[in-house]
Amino acid sequence: MADARLTELASTPGKTSVTLGIYLFGFATAVALLAVLSTAGKPFFSVLLTLAATRMTLSGAWEVGAGKELYRVSGGFGIALAALAMYGGVALGLEDAHQREVLPLFRRGAAAQSFEGLERQLARLEAEPGVRQQL
Repeated sequence: MADARLTELASTPGKTSVTLGIYLFGFATAVALLAVLSTAGKPFFSVLLTLAATRMTLSGAWEVGAGKELYRVSGGFGIALAALAMYGGVALGLEDAHQREVLPLFRRGAAAQSFEGLERQLARLEAEPGVRQQL
């Protein structure tokens, strides 16, 4: 009995699922909120998250009954997302290996200041929560 329910949850190729569509809409909303929050300091990640949220929304629309064309467009967004994610992975890997920014990730604000040296970061350390001896 339990095995039959588990097999019903598995996705059948070519068959849509309203449940999966609703999940994709909800997850896309959470990812879009993260994209908005990351715009101030890390616009590269904001673009990456926005692409991911768009792809999830398009896929979710297809799952709940929109046309097959949206599914194809979603695939295009998936390819763009994969390419951008690979660029980001290479950029972060090179950054880690060389201890400096090699490929631009377009950081701003505090995220950009993290590359300006340890002294700059330590200057604001005593104002951070949990550092003071007395509140």
